[in-house]
Parts: sequence; C-alpha cells; structure tokens
Amino acid sequence: MPKAIKVGVITQADGAHLADYFAALARIDEAEAVALADPSGKSADVAHKALGDKLKEVFKDPADLLKRFEPKMAVVSLEAAKAPPAIGAALDAGCHVFAEKPSCTRAADFEKLVRQAQQKHLHLMLAFANRSHTPVREAACIDECAGYFVSRRPVVPTEVEVVEDLLAALRLRGVELRFLRDLWPLRDAVVSSTLRFSLIRMRNAAPRRPGNHAFQIAGAGGG
Repeated sequence: MPKAIKVGVITQADGAHLADYFAALARIDEAEAVALADPSGKSADVAHKALGDKLKEVFKDPADLLKRFEPKMAVVSLEAAKAPPAIGAALDAGCHVFAEKPSCTRAADFEKLVRQAQQKHLHLMLAFANRSHTPVREAACIDECAGYFVSRRPVVPTEVEVVEDLLAALRLRGVELRFLRDLWPLRDAVVSSTLRFSLIRMRNAAPRRPGNHAFQIAGAGGG
C-alpha cells in the first residue's frame, strides 16, 4: 500500500460516529484525500467542516464514488441491513474496508464478506475502538447469559451519545422489535426451549391470562 491513499466514506443520514471518523481522517497524513457518498446529503456539511480541503468530492451514489474516485480504503457506516452490499462492492473495487458495527443482520452474510476479502488479499476491519481501553480489557464477566461485565477500577465515560429516537436507533442496528399484548406465551416457549434466559423482568408483566398458547421457537429444541 502506498504511504498516502485516498479514502471513501460510505454512509447515510445519521450514520454512526461520522464526526469521529471525519476528525480522524483530517488528522491522518496518510489519508491524502477523502470522498463522501451519502444519498441523503445530510452528512456533507459535517464532512466539509471537519475535513476542509481534504474532502475532494461528494457523491449521492456509493457506486459512483468507487468508480470515479478510486479509493484504496472505504469507511462504511450504514444501517446493518444495508452494510453487506456496500462492503462487498468496496471489496470488489479493491478497497480495504473499515466498517461500523453491526455490519450485518446475519452472521452468514458477514462470513461471505470475510471470504471475499481473504480471496482478494484485502483487510476487512470492524470498529471495536473501546475494546482496547484498559478498564474494558480488565472487566470480568459475571453472567455470560445476561452479558454483565464488572470492572475492578473506576471507569470514566469517554463520550456521551444522546439517543433521541430509540426505535430508529434499534432499526439502524438491525434489531427486530415486536409488540405483544401478552408476554406469557413467549415466556413459556423460551422456558421450554434450549435457549439460555433470565426473564427477570417478567416480574413486571401483567398476570397470566387463561387460554394462552405458547410460541414456537424454530430450531430451539422446544415448543
């Protein structure tokens, strides 16, 4: 790889951590030029302010960025469901890829991208910036099912990210959200399956109603 490269940023309206990525690209001498692809155009002003003259072009279509700007690296910050095609296109164009997480809604989709990158001898990277922080590395898991980690030293927040629209934030991360009038059928299906569970919040549920029918959990080994 040359000492200085062109970098393409492929994103959308309200893409995650764009300010951080733009600021980093502005500081890095090895990123000699940056182009942005955002169909909404909403991130263009932030990019111009952070990158200044280093931002060379702004595109609506990521395909145009890859074809006309010819970056050697792509930063992809997209909704999880939309990320795999964009990552695949960047790899096809010969780009190393740094992707915001989550970058898929199914692990199998990302496995294909990993194989694609390996075949092309390209780097495919995920953003796990906080994993290198000492308190995070030293934190001990006390409950694998619930995902509880405890640090033995004080942890100081590095930033505050305000989430005003929780439903939109879940959608961007590929989370499937269902609204149920009655949680008891789902509770019964989980308990009789092979899934690991807690269900501690069921203490706040309405009392069980007569005539409930359990959900079927496919592939979970129970009714």
